[in-house]
Amino acid sequence: MGATIACPNDLSANRYTLSHSIWSLQHNRVAAEGYSTVVSYDFRTEKVVDFPTSLNNAIEELLKKDSLHLLDAPIKKAGEI
Repeated sequence: MGATIACPNDLSANRYTLSHSIWSLQHNRVAAEGYSTVVSYDFRTEKVVDFPTSLNNAIEELLKKDSLHLLDAPIKKAGEI
């Protein structure tokens, strides 16, 4: 199984979308694909909140190193979605 940020240009300060793939060794092909949206949520206040800046910075650094994605847009601030 593998996962990556699905749309690097759509990163925001409080959510991002992951793309998932599962490879079948038996059939030598992708057996399943899917997407999930990760949202930073504060259950105490029952509101969407921004991820810590350190997490957003780490994601941006990983994407810069990922040869499949070129991050040419900054992370959007809350409300810019």
